[in-house]
Amino acid sequence: MKAIKEDNTKKYTSLIDIYNTSIADIEAQNAQRSQLSVLTENEAVRQQENKLKRDNVRKNIDKLKKNTEIDFQKYTEQLLNVDAVEQIIRQKYDHKKEAQEYLAGYLVEKLQNELEKLIKGNSEKFKTELDTFFQSYPEAEFNGYKSGEYTNSKTFRFDWEASVMGAVAGLSSFGALAAWAISFGNLGGYILVAKFVSFLSALGVGFGFSGGTAGIMTIVAAIGGPIVLGVGLSVTIGLAVWSSWTESWQKRLAKQLVKDFEKQSVCEQFLKGINKFWQDTSDGFEKVADVVEGDWNKYLDHQSEIISLTRESKDCIEEIIEILKRGRKFFAGIPWSNIKYEC
Repeated sequence: MKAIKEDNTKKYTSLIDIYNTSIADIEAQNAQRSQLSVLTENEAVRQQENKLKRDNVRKNIDKLKKNTEIDFQKYTEQLLNVDAVEQIIRQKYDHKKEAQEYLAGYLVEKLQNELEKLIKGNSEKFKTELDTFFQSYPEAEFNGYKSGEYTNSKTFRFDWEASVMGAVAGLSSFGALAAWAISFGNLGGYILVAKFVSFLSALGVGFGFSGGTAGIMTIVAAIGGPIVLGVGLSVTIGLAVWSSWTESWQKRLAKQLVKDFEKQSVCEQFLKGINKFWQDTSDGFEKVADVVEGDWNKYLDHQSEIISLTRESKDCIEEIIEILKRGRKFFAGIPWSNIKYEC
């Protein structure tokens, strides 16, 4: 709550400053109007470039998906072969009953851990891709102006991060967008924690009033976003593992496990999880990109309104400022103290 108060108070103060500048800087409005005109004229070119950049993001999502699949299959081949499994049995288990009971779960856990590591690594690469794409909006402001005319005016400042977070909040699944959203700090963390706690609650994992959500916030920040692969496996080893006495029990168990893992399509189930993760990433990106593009168009229209010299536009801006002040007062005035209530 404290972080929400601080973040939103700063946000409203920043917006109020922008609108106050637009009223006070009357003499500069002719130059601003000229700048906006150039920006608008370049809009068709920007839209074409935006389309190409979106296509590149889609291609990179497909590339990351294939890389994840290839690397995971390589790891699976190294782990789930008779010699490798036999070696694990000899290193971890002294008794065949213990090995038969726990070996399958141990190997599934190793597969899950490896897949999460691969997903995290590729998600980190995707974060850079997304930053580059969405930062092209404020770059369009700069590049749209003629050489020497851009003066870093506060009037022109598209808040793409706020637009992105608003879009992310409406997503039902994130994929690699989770690791990216958490990089936005508190706001991204709030959204992910709310979604993640809801997800865990649906699985029957409850959180009490005494700070359960704060604990999840720490976990989410540590892992760079919740990685939800949707892969749940319960693999069992067949009972006919002792039919041959010409080999060691470790070798026979290893053969049976590899056979059962193939029979139960373990690798294929993980690959389905990979496909869903990156499909969620692609779907989420498209939705967020659509929202941000729509907000950009509204932003251009609004900029055209606020640099008008008419009395009506000034009245409108002053009314907006009053609304923003009320919003700032609301968040600044939220009562909050870190008190633990005890019976």
